[in-house]
Amino acid sequence: MAISRLTTALKENGSAEITVALSGANGAAVTPLTFFWTWTDVGGTVINNRQNVEVTGADLGEEVVIKLNGADLPVSGMAQRVGVLSILATYLDQDGDVMNITDAVEVVIDRIIGFGT
Repeated sequence: MAISRLTTALKENGSAEITVALSGANGAAVTPLTFFWTWTDVGGTVINNRQNVEVTGADLGEEVVIKLNGADLPVSGMAQRVGVLSILATYLDQDGDVMNITDAVEVVIDRIIGFGT
């Protein structure tokens, strides 16, 4: 199965909020025990040191908002760049077992002429 792609392109050096809705193995919404995300290019190179970024406390919920800004959204001489947002979360299932959620989504970043290199 291919990684899905967001339908809206982000803008080079701009800002974006990506909402991740979490569901367990049975499809029901879950609140994670732990949540980590990584931002890379399609080749796996980490962008702007955004590797294993932990979301904690009040920011954990059935939906988690990931904010990207400025240097998180480089394009550098191309018309577009594709980033990959990967997540790893854990939650408790109905039996009290710790379960993993892993997923990734491709995100297109459009170059804005005059701002990038």
